[in-house]
Amino acid sequence: MSSVGTPRNTFHDASGRVTVSVFNHMGSPAQQHWVEEEILVADGDMIAIGGGGNTQSDNPGAFLTASHPNDDLSGWVVSSKDHHITNPHQLITYVIGLKIAGMTREQLRSAVFVSQGESSVAPHPEAETGVPDDTFCISWRGFQS
Repeated sequence: MSSVGTPRNTFHDASGRVTVSVFNHMGSPAQQHWVEEEILVADGDMIAIGGGGNTQSDNPGAFLTASHPNDDLSGWVVSSKDHHITNPHQLITYVIGLKIAGMTREQLRSAVFVSQGESSVAPHPEAETGVPDDTFCISWRGFQS
């Protein structure tokens, strides 16, 4: 399910041309598993350059099982689950958006190279990804458990 994030913080560089904003959303009501919860940047001129999530609950707790940008970089996708013991929880998702004055969203998106790496399903998953030396990129470590 997609939700437009609530603006939390906005930052500008010294030139005033680069804007970075943080948005979040709290999934409710509490549930044991959150699958592919998508948060979108609230500003249509931005691309997603980062994101994540956390779970809000009492003990025993829950953990994230996925965290990655969506396909068109308009948002971030997060999944979570409880572990061994039933633990309904709320999932708080975050997305970090970027825009540059004088560039359209499409121009900015086409100027960014995204390198993707996925782990296998494992108790302690690991993944690596790389990019060419001369490429400006957004890179993340995707994971599954």
